[in-house]
Amino acid sequence: MNRNVVIAGVVAVAVLLAVAAYFLISGRTTSTTGQTLTGEPAGPIALNNVSVITDHSTSQSEDGRTLSVAFPKFELAAKGGETTSAVFSTTWRLKLTPEERAVVATVSLNGYMKSTGTPAPAPTTQPAVAAAPAAEGTPAATTPPAEGTTPPAEQPAAAPAPAAAPAKPVAGDGVARVIVSIGGDISITEWRDWNGEGAEHKVSKAVSFASTGSDLRDGATVPVTVTVEVFGATANDTLARLNSLDLRVFPENAPLPSAAPAETTTEAPAEVTPPVEGTTPAEGTTPPAAEGTTTTPAPAEGTPPPQ
Repeated sequence: MNRNVVIAGVVAVAVLLAVAAYFLISGRTTSTTGQTLTGEPAGPIALNNVSVITDHSTSQSEDGRTLSVAFPKFELAAKGGETTSAVFSTTWRLKLTPEERAVVATVSLNGYMKSTGTPAPAPTTQPAVAAAPAAEGTPAATTPPAEGTTPPAEQPAAAPAPAAAPAKPVAGDGVARVIVSIGGDISITEWRDWNGEGAEHKVSKAVSFASTGSDLRDGATVPVTVTVEVFGATANDTLARLNSLDLRVFPENAPLPSAAPAETTTEAPAEVTPPVEGTTPAEGTTPPAAEGTTTTPAPAEGTPPPQ
């Protein structure tokens, strides 16, 4: 009997452990942090693709007033409903003569934009109705030519219908936004495609340093940032490309102020007060000579008097 009690106790403990393990495993989550097990996007937002453009080449004029930046691959593409962005940021170091200062700086962009939509379906043409075939066993209704006449020449087969003209491109509703920042001033321009064939675009932005009271001279820096954002909307494809960026500075001649010369003071000779009449000048002093007379200095001791 004791053996049966022990076996029953062991079985009961095993059943309790199995039940506890089932509840523990069923209550745990099977997903891993940072991974999505399903194809649906997780969370209320989705991150867009943003690129930083670093591949470029520069050329500067000899006078330092013009700087050209070329981009071998500054291109963005977006499908319908997508948004992509790319940014290029640099610091422009001015090159001027020591007596010049920058008054105005400009930035000009050269690019291309294209957006295509879905063309409308071509109209369908109704086929020509064929003649009804003759009934079975009925000879063809042909009239033999009269005697002495020449039978008519066979008619050439009808020419095939011309092929349908290729569908013209249709403009999509995609848009490219170009954001230019130079010296703290920002401008936003939108590029659109109106015929679906694409077109070249140009954007210019200027900033004045004279109005801000800045004194930018040789070696001064100007921040420049260009951001291109492409939104596909409902278009099939939207493409934007930035080819080049031109920077130009317009200086003025403004010599630096020179240091003021040091002031030199000349001490005025001390005034000599003539003795009062009837008084004898003190020892060691020489009475002032009268106006218009010449005073001969006394000969030194041991010097013979002049002949």
